[in-house]
Amino acid sequence: MSESVPSSFSGPSVPESSPRNEAREVLLGLRSSLDQVQRDVAELRSQLAVDDFERAECLLPSLFNIHDAVFVNVLAVESGQQRPSQFIYDLLKLIEGELATLGISVIRPVAGEAPDPTTMKQIAGAPTPYWRTPGVIARVDSCGFFVRGSHGRTRVLRKAGVVIYRRDS
Repeated sequence: MSESVPSSFSGPSVPESSPRNEAREVLLGLRSSLDQVQRDVAELRSQLAVDDFERAECLLPSLFNIHDAVFVNVLAVESGQQRPSQFIYDLLKLIEGELATLGISVIRPVAGEAPDPTTMKQIAGAPTPYWRTPGVIARVDSCGFFVRGSHGRTRVLRKAGVVIYRRDS
């Protein structure tokens, strides 16, 4: 016996395209496009930063030398060998601000702390007074500089020059 199919039956239910579903699809497509544009803009920005840094890289030794000359004056003021000058402090801040626009940060060690060989180089040794700890930074002669690259990697451009208290026997 064969079963008859009711005339109202039209087969399995297939969802029809509704304005709501079409709008959802359009929004998902726009969101995907926006995400891609944001990724492209971020890539372009990082590329421009690299290009700016590479163009400026040939000038960095000169900027570092100027920074050193001003830093020596700051050290002289702090040790009392030179009268305080707001101009010197402002000039140092200006130089470091210009370096920061290139993504360059200053490595400024502190006397009395342990030296970090990844960011500092020992340029001399000093006799250790009895109240000081041997092997720590006695004096900072020059600052170092680093740049933080993509993916958080750090590249030391120049190590800071430090004098270390000697470990005399």
